[in-house]
This record gives sequence, C-alpha cells and structure tokens, in this order.
Amino acid sequence: MKLTQLSVKKWRSFRKEVNIEFDDRITVISGPNECGKSTLIEAAVRGLFDRHTARGRGVESLRPWGSLLAPEVVVTFRVGGERYQIKKRFLDQPMSELSRWIGGKWELIAEGDAADRTVLELVGGAMPRSGLSESKHHGIVQALWVPQGSTEFPSAWNAEVTDALEAAIETATETAETNALEQQIRDEHLQRLTRSQGKPRKNSELARAMEELRDVKRNYDEIVRQRIALEEKFGRLKEYQKEIRQIEEDYREAKQRLEDIEEQVKKAEEHRDLRLSMKDQVKQLQNDYDILSKRLTAIQDTQKAIKTARETKGVLETNREQLKSDISHEKAVQKKLTEELGAKRKERGRIESEVSTLRDLLHARDLKHK
Repeated sequence: MKLTQLSVKKWRSFRKEVNIEFDDRITVISGPNECGKSTLIEAAVRGLFDRHTARGRGVESLRPWGSLLAPEVVVTFRVGGERYQIKKRFLDQPMSELSRWIGGKWELIAEGDAADRTVLELVGGAMPRSGLSESKHHGIVQALWVPQGSTEFPSAWNAEVTDALEAAIETATETAETNALEQQIRDEHLQRLTRSQGKPRKNSELARAMEELRDVKRNYDEIVRQRIALEEKFGRLKEYQKEIRQIEEDYREAKQRLEDIEEQVKKAEEHRDLRLSMKDQVKQLQNDYDILSKRLTAIQDTQKAIKTARETKGVLETNREQLKSDISHEKAVQKKLTEELGAKRKERGRIESEVSTLRDLLHARDLKHK
C-alpha cells in the first residue's frame, strides 16, 4: 500500500481544507512545533483504520477547538496496482465512501460500514471494538510508522506484521558498497557532531540552524502568548457587551412588569387588601426599575459624553483652522496698516518741513519790513 494524496478539513487546527500530494519516492512535511504535522498523519490513519461512526472523547477531540464542525478526511492510495480513495466524515452525519479509479474516473464501490471493512481488507489491519483504533489495529503500518513521542518499537508484533516484514526484507548482505556508505555516514556524522557526546560542533551549520530554530521557537512562543492575551481581551469585551444587552433586556422587562402592576393596581383600587399587597410589589419593582434605570442612565451618559467629546473635538479643530485663517488675515491687515503708517509719517515729515520753511519765510519778511 502506498499513499498518494491526503485531504483534511475541519480537523483540529485545520478548519479550512488542506491538500497534500505524496511523491513516489519520499515526501517531507516540515514546520515549527504545534503547526499540525502530526495532525495530518493522524488524519490519514483515522481515515484508513477507524469506523466512521466511532464515538467518544477521543473522537470529539478531533473537532477544531471551540467549534461543532464535523472532521473530514480523504485518503487516496494504491494497492496491487489499483488506485483507491476513502472519504470519511466523523461525528455529525458520519459518512464513509470507498471509490476505485476505473476508466479514467472514480467509481463508488462501497459505503458505510462496508467501506470501512473493505479498506481494512485492502491495507491490512483490524477494526477496534469501540472508540478510536490503536497501533495494534494497524497491521503492517505499525512497523512502518512511529508516532511522535514513541521511543521504542513494540515488544512483539503479530504474525501478519512479521510475515510482511520477512517478505519485504528477505536477506541483507554486506558489500563494498555498503561499507563505503557506512564510512561516508560516519564521516558526515563527525563533521557535524562531536565524537564524545554527539552534540553539534560549535559554529557548525547544524549548530547555527539549531540556534535559529530556538530563536524561531522563542518568537513563536511570544506570538502565542500575545494571541492568548488578545483572545482574553476579546473574551472580556464580549462579556461586557453581553452584560449590557442583559441589562437593557432586564430594564425593558422591569419597565413592562411595572406597567402591568400599575394597571392591576388601578383596576384593584376598590379591593384594599389586594391593593396593599400590590403596592408592596410595585414598590419592589420600582426599586428594581430605579436601579436598572440608573445603570442604564450611567451607560447612556457615558455614551453621550463620548459623543460630546467627539463633537467638541470636531468643533475645536474647526475653530483652530478658523483662528489660523483669522491670524493670517490680521497679519496681512497689520502689515498693510504698518505700510500706511509709514507713508503717513513720511507725509507728516514733508508737511512739517514745508511749515518750517514757511515760518522761516515769514520771519524773514517780518525782519525786512522792520
């Protein structure tokens, strides 16, 4: 069996559809921690080995966080030269459809429980009695796939696994080519890692890469922390909005109840005992109404204050522009008046000079007549 394609949607961290095509030789899925690499492999395993009707806490954990979305997976694979495709949806409206590539298109060959069983017959494995499957249910795959966190191989495999491995491996011999390859591997190992402890050599490309990886991890952790803080703020904001809506609803209900009670009191004025009892209820409701009214008034006052502040800001900005214009105009007027004053002063000097000249003439004439 060989995987050729994988499509995952609404599965843990993958809300939107993610598609992967596997190379005939080798495919590497790389990325930082917690980006979903193991989730993709898990989805392929669930699509091949689990009942589409499986239930339980483990199946519920496949949903994207905080949602009620139904996880979906499509696994395309080859067995014995034939191409197959299994589609599964878990939890809500569970579905399982197995198709085979026939005549240039996919033809449905089984669905429901029959599709689940047929896939196991093709790839090998066993159906769990309940819940999600474990490694022991995965047939030969349990010898080829080691989940993250596993450090040891199973102490014992069933006959199906061992027979398949023996058929695949058959014999191993030592040759000059294998010895040269082993020596090359050892040389490459010593170039990158210390001989004594197997740690990356200082200033080596591997050491720098690991340091960069640690920097990326620190940056990623900081981004996650900031995102969590932002989500908490959004959560508190939603709670405040919800509280305001609840207060407004309580206010409307209290007002309506008060109006209803007042109407009943008005109709029951002739019945003293009933009227007294109703008055107590009205008093309590009036208190509730007053409290809610004050809280609503405070909210409205705050909203009005914000609106007024915004309007005042706009007016001040308009006035500032007008003042700038007025100042520019006054400067122009002042400049003009200064120029006119200078002209007047020159005129005044000219007149005073002429008057002085006339006085000198008059004085000279008086002296002449004497």
